[in-house]
Amino acid sequence: MVSLNLDTPELAATYDVVGHRQFSHGKLLIQDLGVRYGQRVLDVGAGTGLLAAYVASIVGPQGKVVAIDPLPLRVELAGKKASEVEAHVGRAEDLSAYPASSFDVVYLNSVIHWIADKPKVLSEAWRVLKPGGKLGFTTAAKEKPHDVERLRVLALEQTGLSERAQVSSGIPHRVSADEVRALFAAGGFQAKQVLIRTIVDYQQSAEDVHRASLSSSFGNSHLAGLSSDERERVHRVFDAELEKRRDAQGIRLERYLIFAVAEKPVVS
Repeated sequence: MVSLNLDTPELAATYDVVGHRQFSHGKLLIQDLGVRYGQRVLDVGAGTGLLAAYVASIVGPQGKVVAIDPLPLRVELAGKKASEVEAHVGRAEDLSAYPASSFDVVYLNSVIHWIADKPKVLSEAWRVLKPGGKLGFTTAAKEKPHDVERLRVLALEQTGLSERAQVSSGIPHRVSADEVRALFAAGGFQAKQVLIRTIVDYQQSAEDVHRASLSSSFGNSHLAGLSSDERERVHRVFDAELEKRRDAQGIRLERYLIFAVAEKPVVS
C-alpha cells in the first residue's frame, strides 16, 4: 500500500535536486503534446514544479499553468519555482476544483503508475479538458521493467528474501501499452500516440541511486517488510550489481517509459 504520509522536508528537497530525470523526459512529453503559447495547462502530480515552470515559459503571459500534487511539502516548493505557476494541493482522482472544459492540456508526468483508479483519472481529465484538448502522460512500462527494478529483484533473489519483501518493484500500478490504449478507448479519448521510449540515466554512486529512489517514491520503501539487517544484505548485493554497470560516465541505467497522448474529440 502506497502512503502519502511519509514525505519529509528532506525528501522533498532531495527530489527537487534529483528530479532532473523526470524533468528531462517530461520535456519530451510536452513536445509530444504540442503545448504552445497562450494555452491553459494542468500539471497533475507536479512534484516540486520543475516541469510546470518550464511549461509556463512556453505558454507565456497569455496562457496559464496550474500545478497540483497530493504532497504539501512539494507543492510549497513548486509555488516558489515561478510566479506564473499556480500551485495547489490536489489529487488526480478529484479535479472538482476546476470547471468543465477549462484546460487545453492535462498531463501527468511519471505519476499515473502510483494511482490505482486510472479510469477515474481519465474521467476527471475528460471533464476539465476542452473539446479538442489533449491528455498526456508518461508511465513505467509493465512489459519492460527498469534496470533498477530488475537489479532489486535480482538482489532479493540472491539473498533469499524475495518472499519477505512486500514491495520489490516500487511501482505498484504500472500498465502496458495495450492497457493504455484500452484506457483511452474506454474513456472516450482518441489515442494519438502510445509508444515506449528507452531513457538512459547516469548516477555517480549507489548512494545517489538510493536517494533518488526514496525521494521519488516520497518515502515508500522498495523493501518494505524487511528488517534493517535484511535490507543491508539486499543493499550490498544491489550496490555490487550497480557497479557492474559503471562506465566512464558513471553507473549507466535504463528506464522504459510509455509516452501516451490522446485527444478529447470535438463533437460536431
